[in-house]
Amino acid sequence: MPENTLTPVSAQIRAEFRPKAMNFTAFEVGLDALYAANLRQCRLAIGVGQDVLARDLGISLSQYRRYESGRDYMRMGTTARYMMHTGIPFQYFFLGGPYDYLFSSLTIRLDLLRVQMFVGQQNDRVFTALITLLSELMDIALPPPPSEDGLYWPSQDEVAAELPGYYLMVSNGLRHFREVLALSQEDLAELLCIAPSTLGSYEKAKNEPHFNVIMALRLWAATGVNPVWLTYGSHFFNMRRLQHRRMEYLCQLLHASPVPMLPLLIRAIDALTAFRVESGRSR
Repeated sequence: MPENTLTPVSAQIRAEFRPKAMNFTAFEVGLDALYAANLRQCRLAIGVGQDVLARDLGISLSQYRRYESGRDYMRMGTTARYMMHTGIPFQYFFLGGPYDYLFSSLTIRLDLLRVQMFVGQQNDRVFTALITLLSELMDIALPPPPSEDGLYWPSQDEVAAELPGYYLMVSNGLRHFREVLALSQEDLAELLCIAPSTLGSYEKAKNEPHFNVIMALRLWAATGVNPVWLTYGSHFFNMRRLQHRRMEYLCQLLHASPVPMLPLLIRAIDALTAFRVESGRSR
């Protein structure tokens, strides 16, 4: 059996573990309609058509339309592609619903969607330029972002190279997750309100069975552990963790600022975006 890839973070996972029995059938009533509406709102914020987004996600237009009609949920591999291409964390799909309490310690706010999109797609150099420009607009010296503990912002190519094997990574992570917590398949399946055989199929990663965003949320709600840990050790994990840390840093600045800072932050983002577009045209 391969080494448990979650061993280095087993203490953090055990510290987060708070098992909770839930009736997900009742809890998730109406969630499909909310998901569809939020997904459409996110696409409109990006400013692209369904056909363009479907192409970026590597799926058919008809399949994407199933998402925005509430007839289907994205699988986690497709969701990973969505987050890489847009910078938008999947939690935005569920804002305003019963899972909101899971995001209370995060930076998932509708008024910060534009910020999330930018922060989730730019490398360290561009993020540093954003803080420098924001300091100039506010005419104050802002504290530097906190140390990243050895993490670095991966390139789009590094993340993209992992995505074909993304579900294998998640299925292995799910099995290792159980091992860290000393849970049997029966134990975890009961918490997720699914059959043990279904959980077994998730852990085998055959043709990416329907382990979708709903299952990720159930895992989070039933165990208290953020499902991002399933991808620990990957470039995708680094990207998601650093995006979260960047947003925490910006939210601390927003909270401490004596003047309304969000409009200036959006202005700085728009200026950098326009500069990068113009620079790309001139090459």
